[in-house]
Amino acid sequence: MNMIAQNLKGHVLHPVTHQKILLRAAELVGQGWTRGTAARDVGGRKVRSTAPTATAWCVVGAVDRALYELLNIEVYDLLGLDVAGYDTAPCPAGILRELRHPLRRVLGQANVAAWNDRVCPGPAAAEQFLRDAAARAGRDSDDAAAPDPGERGRFPSPE
Repeated sequence: MNMIAQNLKGHVLHPVTHQKILLRAAELVGQGWTRGTAARDVGGRKVRSTAPTATAWCVVGAVDRALYELLNIEVYDLLGLDVAGYDTAPCPAGILRELRHPLRRVLGQANVAAWNDRVCPGPAAAEQFLRDAAARAGRDSDDAAAPDPGERGRFPSPE
């Protein structure tokens, strides 16, 4: 897997940039939301979340699309995966995992994709979740993977 240069990693995870990525992801989910894959086109077919034909995104796919739009980082190429491989791959280590810290923290669990696919009640909840994570992004510390006790239970966990 190609690694993102350390200075770019610092830029991506800078609180202001991180918040912009998550807020853009919220906007994308507000335009169209999906389950079971990172993104879909207007016909409901699975596509890369970064594809120009994508019209609906899951929470994770929206973050990846925002990363692409704002910083030109193509997650599929970075990971060396196609759409099917991406949909079944575990959350990668490194910067992509760090980008999801605020999501896991607000959610109170590690598997954001499972929450999107099995628990999230709909697009408004997905959008609000991303907005809450954006607010949280600037406050995260090294223990970011741990849920905030005050936020646990706000978003239900998958059974």
